[in-house]
Amino acid sequence: MPKPSGSLLTDFEVLMASEKKPLSVSIPKMSWLNDKVDHDFIVYKLRLWVRQLIYYAMVGEKNVDVKEADFLEVKALIARRPELLGKYPLLNLLWKVIRLFMEESANKPEEVEGILDYFDTYAQGFAFSENLDFIDMVRAYCEIKRKEGADEFAELVSVTEIRYVALEFNRGRKLKETDYLGGNKFVNILVVGLEGLSVETLEKASGGFETGVEINSVQGWAVQFAKKYAKFLAPNRRKHYGRMASLIIAISVKDYPEVIKIGANLKVPDNDFINLSIKRGLFCAAYHLILRGTPAEKRMIRRRELTPDLIVEQMRKKVAHLRKKLPHLNPVLDRYAISCEVCRKLWQVRQMSEKRPLPEKGEALYQRSKQELFVLEAKHQNSLLKNWFREELVILP
Repeated sequence: MPKPSGSLLTDFEVLMASEKKPLSVSIPKMSWLNDKVDHDFIVYKLRLWVRQLIYYAMVGEKNVDVKEADFLEVKALIARRPELLGKYPLLNLLWKVIRLFMEESANKPEEVEGILDYFDTYAQGFAFSENLDFIDMVRAYCEIKRKEGADEFAELVSVTEIRYVALEFNRGRKLKETDYLGGNKFVNILVVGLEGLSVETLEKASGGFETGVEINSVQGWAVQFAKKYAKFLAPNRRKHYGRMASLIIAISVKDYPEVIKIGANLKVPDNDFINLSIKRGLFCAAYHLILRGTPAEKRMIRRRELTPDLIVEQMRKKVAHLRKKLPHLNPVLDRYAISCEVCRKLWQVRQMSEKRPLPEKGEALYQRSKQELFVLEAKHQNSLLKNWFREELVILP
């Protein structure tokens, strides 16, 4: 039996040409072509159905023109011809994803991991666009589950995000300007990788590194990831995001003098939110070194004018400026405003603690301020530095 050409019209012409021969030749080809028509119809309908389900979750059913009734035909075809799922792995994978959405109450991360394992078994037989689309479908599903409050899917969101980037940029193709890896995505992957995934998980998801490179820690993984994938960033941004990668790694290992050296003069063009994150990292480093640094490190902080209160004021002014410039991003800026207030309050409370014992009213104010700080920190959404803030709160006297 001939292989499908990729064009139904061409394949139908092959069938018509065979009709010049005895029907014993053309009848099997008709059966083969019928399978192919059903296969292609199911593939594209299921891919569309997954998108409809994703869009429903993102913007609500009333804002999506395509409805569930538009997929009754493909559902009926699968019910009539279930053998196609066993015959064509891509159909089976897409159907498994549909069932994830349709039976969401029973789903566990282990089910998604099983689907990814099944995908890995057959991925080499699929087209590149099919592989990329499948990983993105699974990533979107896990992100939806996490936003619904299923925190157990957080690791899979990170894993599929890394897998998507690895798949997209490991093809050895020449990049067009629109194909470059986004700086935010590059940074986010480094942050989530350093946040708590295992070395084995990270190495597998990111597609491996140079032969002979041994990864023994998440920081080692981050160094290799930055080295491998920074070249896919826009050329005029590679230097900035390369330094940002070094800053993130320095924060993760609590090398605060290095955080100051890298971050003091680092500003990423056209990315105000990354620059606010840099300021937050500088605050943590300055706070630590002023309290626990060597005399030389404390002089470095003063010389560079990076005292915690000055950094907080710079952050506060930047958030206020962005609220006027980008009012549609106020929900995002709210998170940075909370972060700014946590930093301000922490430094204030720490300075108060240095003056203890305090008069009765002063001690009452200190205890009240400390309690307010704990409440505020609970709202703080900052992944990489989350543990740093919590540790500093716990050791407040």
